[in-house]
Amino acid sequence: MSRAATNKVGSSALARVPKGVLGTHREAGAIDAALRAAAERCILVSPTTTAEAVPEGVAVAVSAILVDVGRETYKLGRDDDGQDKLGLGGPVLYRAAAAAGVRWDPTLSCRLDDGSDPRYCRWRAVGYVQHFDGALESFVGEKEVDMRPGSPQVEQIIERCAAKIRRNDKDNRLSKSEVRRQAEDRAEGQIRQVLLHVQSHAETKAQLRAIRKRFGLRHGYSRAELQRKPIVAVRPIYTGDSDDPQTRRENAAAVRGAFLGGTQALFGQPVLPAPAPTPRVAPPPPVGQSDPDSGQYDVVVDERTGEVHQVRPAAEPPVDENLDDDLEDDDDDDRDEGPRFPPFGRMGGEPISAGSDSDLAFYARVLRGSIEDPDKARFRSQNQADLAAIEDELARRGDGA
Repeated sequence: MSRAATNKVGSSALARVPKGVLGTHREAGAIDAALRAAAERCILVSPTTTAEAVPEGVAVAVSAILVDVGRETYKLGRDDDGQDKLGLGGPVLYRAAAAAGVRWDPTLSCRLDDGSDPRYCRWRAVGYVQHFDGALESFVGEKEVDMRPGSPQVEQIIERCAAKIRRNDKDNRLSKSEVRRQAEDRAEGQIRQVLLHVQSHAETKAQLRAIRKRFGLRHGYSRAELQRKPIVAVRPIYTGDSDDPQTRRENAAAVRGAFLGGTQALFGQPVLPAPAPTPRVAPPPPVGQSDPDSGQYDVVVDERTGEVHQVRPAAEPPVDENLDDDLEDDDDDDRDEGPRFPPFGRMGGEPISAGSDSDLAFYARVLRGSIEDPDKARFRSQNQADLAAIEDELARRGDGA
């Protein structure tokens, strides 16, 4: 896609922002209306989706994020309708997070392993987002990069290279062993590039995971959806506006102090919500026993029975042509984000958003039967929650259609 075409995609999406959404809003009613319109017609990045009240002198800024679809997304395969499924690249997510006022904690964000193995790194990213009343909310994302021989991540890179080799071997001249050998050779170059900046990769992937999880951003969107739905970010700002002259003078002094003394001059010394204490660093776990959602398998615990299921993704992982996209935004980052299917059937443990309409209908039918079954009464609460999530996804797709 040409540069002009990609800009046209971004402009066409921005043109669809509902009238009256962008800009600065001060009244709670106007803020609430803007949030509702953005949630219905846009991809909303906001600390909350409603505004009951805001303090005097505080307003809410709503801005749009321009996405260059040709350069700032990467292909994840195709959806059920045969359309390209695109992942949002790191630059887009970082711009959206900055527009929403995300700040990263330089103390609690840290490496969680002891650094004894140069092929392994696990990072925790701790960020803060400010609500409309001035309160700060913490959120956390963790990610590991495991390039040790035999690790799930290394095997996934090799399998992706093998898939590409098999596609190019149209006459099936290569044996399985030769495909494997060539795939390992190709994967070694990618692995070496990761090892040059293993800690940076882990930190970036942890931050991107935290952003997606906190703001409910899906890993994949269709090209048509990105053309139809712009990304809109929301954050509170302190303007000092007031009908009282004395308050305006005090607020003006507070705004001046903000530039000289930092955020605490606006709302006082913030009391930061404390996340879970940072665990003591530890050596890397044995190969194959590391973070289950970092490899090509998912580990799902059935809360109804306590059984542990190891689930292979339903489809072969896509081959990402762009190595940087693969390293920063691989399709494993969000396996644990958003509602999941119950741990049974073809899509067991997979995100609900990844299922087809027929998958959703199948699980809804099974769950309704389980809810009505008196022998499964002890699972009724969980079954009802799973069914509600599936019905919400069906309703969302119906609204989109």
